Amino acid sequence: ETELSFLQKQKQLKQEQDYSLQIRRQNTQDFQFKTVQGLLDFQTLLKQGKYEQADDTLRNLNQTFQKERFHPYCQNNLLLAILEGKRIRAEQNHIQISYEILLPKKISIDTVDLSSVFFNLLDNAIEACNASGNSNPAIRLSANISNGFLTVYMHNTKNPAQTFTHQTTKSEPGSHGYGLSIIEDICQRYNGSYQWINHGDVFDSIVLLQLQ
Repeated sequence: ETELSFLQKQKQLKQEQDYSLQIRRQNTQDFQFKTVQGLLDFQTLLKQGKYEQADDTLRNLNQTFQKERFHPYCQNNLLLAILEGKRIRAEQNHIQISYEILLPKKISIDTVDLSSVFFNLLDNAIEACNASGNSNPAIRLSANISNGFLTVYMHNTKNPAQTFTHQTTKSEPGSHGYGLSIIEDICQRYNGSYQWINHGDVFDSIVLLQLQ
């Protein structure tokens, strides 16, 4: 059952990666279309001598650009797709989510392992928030490199009545289980460590992976 769960998790990871890439590609195309259209409108107004309207159009275009443009969290395209896909899923479920991720373009951790850590952490956090019963569930995720280690920290809302048993089934949404086991295996491969801390109505996850 454990092996089957791992396989299902990996399959879900692949499906979410494909879905995230599709969403990001569509959002990028929509954003490019709106930007180009705004520039064309600006150019038309200039040709017509409507300088005040052109100025307003340019200001609005700049404001829209700063608001809607994709803000990269790191330079790993696969990880970016996962982060953006999870952000969209969280917002669809009315979960406040924020990222503070500073990673270099090249890192000695395998891309699949790195993506799996973030995927499973966020997957567990979203499920926990959905089952929390809290009217304002939230997720905070940060990652940085210090002293030869990648440190990933996540803080998320959870149901205070739900104890941490390190087991999970679909009949118990929000539990942290097999996804964490996958992360623990990755930590062992990279001489790292992990901590799962249950504070009742919130849950903290700390992952350290050693870099070459």
